[in-house]
Amino acid sequence: MGVLIQSLQQHTTKEYKQFRGQVIEAITIMCAGVGEGPFAEVADQVVLAMLEIQTKQLEDKDCQRLYLLSAWQRICLLMKGNFAKYLPQVLPSIFNMATLQPQMGVSG
Repeated sequence: MGVLIQSLQQHTTKEYKQFRGQVIEAITIMCAGVGEGPFAEVADQVVLAMLEIQTKQLEDKDCQRLYLLSAWQRICLLMKGNFAKYLPQVLPSIFNMATLQPQMGVSG
């Protein structure tokens, strides 16, 4: 798990966006598979890495958004009430992502 978390922290440039999204997905799927006990050991690291991406590395149109939203859902379902301690940090940026209205258009 440590290698995956390090990958999120080290590969911060634009060309790694898809990779980071897939790493987030892999981490949270594995954590959901092993349960809350083993995940608790790395929960702070995972949450902090995801928050770093969500608050400082997202663009208006970013493939990581869907990965992050799905990952938060998996973590919340896994941790249940224990997720509450992360809410003050997580919710503001999730609300920001939810209210973002990317420019849309039709070309042709």
